[in-house]
Formats: sequence, C-alpha cells, structure tokens
Amino acid sequence: MSADTRRRRTTADYVHGTRSEAELRDLIEQCEIVVDALGTFCPEPVIRTQNAARDLAPGQIAMVLADDAGVEIDLPAWCISTRNEFLGVLREPDQLRVFVRKLGS
Repeated sequence: MSADTRRRRTTADYVHGTRSEAELRDLIEQCEIVVDALGTFCPEPVIRTQNAARDLAPGQIAMVLADDAGVEIDLPAWCISTRNEFLGVLREPDQLRVFVRKLGS
C-alpha cells in the first residue's frame, strides 16, 4: 500500500461497531442517556461519556452527540480500556451519534 493510499483512509476504515446502521437508527429512541458533547474536542467527549456511564446500569446504552471526528477513534478506545461495548457511529451531516453499551458495574 502506498503512502498516498494510507493517507486517504478514514477512521471508518479502522473502527467498527457491533451494530449495523439500521440497528443504530433503532437505538436512537431507546437510549437511556444522551451525552451532549457538541462543540467540544478531545478529551471532553470521553470525559462526558465516562461521567454519564456512572449513572448507567449494566446493559444500558448511552448515545453521545459530537461534532469532533476524533470521537470515532477515542470512544472505541475508551470502550476497550473500560470493557464496555462500542455499538457504532451514525454519521450525519452536522453531527456524529456514537452508541456505547455499559457492560460492567
């Protein structure tokens, strides 16, 4: 793979959630918590997600609203480090909707 090809890849090439786009769209109305991280940059969306996750019971879902593309890498990494489930990202013109399921206590 050439250097030019590597540079053209997006975060979507590296980050995959466990749910399809259709499944994520169905989750929009079912989330227990909505984390508003619009207008913030790293590490604020992760900090807000971490704080909100404290109020979730295992199995519950948080939807993070963000406009910083860094969440597409930061939140999956946070899920791995905290043993939560990264469900996926819905990319919309003006925002990203990131879905996380709390697995542990």
